[in-house]
Amino acid sequence: SIQFLPRLTPKQRTELADRAIDEIDQLHAEIHLSRRQRRYVSCVMSGDKLIDYDAVREFLRSMVHPIHFFDFETYGSACPHVAGVRPYQQRPFQYSCHVLDAEGSLTHKDHLHETTSDPRPALIRALRRDVADHGSIVVYNAQFERKILQELAALFPSDAPFLHSMVHRLTDQLDVFRESYISPAFRGSNSLKRVLSAIAPEADYHNLAIRRGDDAQAIWSTMIQSSDGPQKRHTSADLRAYCQRDTYAMVLIHHHLNEIVASSGV
Repeated sequence: SIQFLPRLTPKQRTELADRAIDEIDQLHAEIHLSRRQRRYVSCVMSGDKLIDYDAVREFLRSMVHPIHFFDFETYGSACPHVAGVRPYQQRPFQYSCHVLDAEGSLTHKDHLHETTSDPRPALIRALRRDVADHGSIVVYNAQFERKILQELAALFPSDAPFLHSMVHRLTDQLDVFRESYISPAFRGSNSLKRVLSAIAPEADYHNLAIRRGDDAQAIWSTMIQSSDGPQKRHTSADLRAYCQRDTYAMVLIHHHLNEIVASSGV
């Protein structure tokens, strides 16, 4: 379907509808498509992946062990209950971090704030505990994590050197799937969930109680106000499992990228 064309604009939708085009194999050369869209169409028509093995190899070589696969969960509300917070300002309340050392050993560390107090001071203390002062920090869509870390550094100046060091070590796994690895199996998207479902479908989110980031925000907001101890522990486990899946997904993708480079013969 043309609905899977990446970044399909309203104008393009109208043009294609006017021409009664609803499938990718109906597209022809005079229809204007972006470079990214045209590359995706080429992959769909050939049925093959488009992989720049040299670019993927350089991406992997840029990483320094221990490699931290990292993800924040954040919450923003119209009426913040914490002083000095703007409406809808995103405050990190949770993170997951899988750490891969040079010998291939993988460990997992995480943090979840469980009270109504400002989650940021405790989260920074946990970051100092769990994130080494060296090694790459791999995220998916670095713009988000970079913004959160920079805002934390501005608000907590005594921790700014550590937080800025994290910013400087960020590596964006999404970059690979923007330009260097395109597959028909991604169905026009390069989101973490879509890439994972194509690369490692057995590890997708279907068996989790929480499957979306916006759901995690709402559930966390309810949990911290709850006085039901057993229910709170159950919800905490669900939140940890969701965030952990995000970083484990990046680990699986990292292993997959190493495998395709090793087997490419290029």
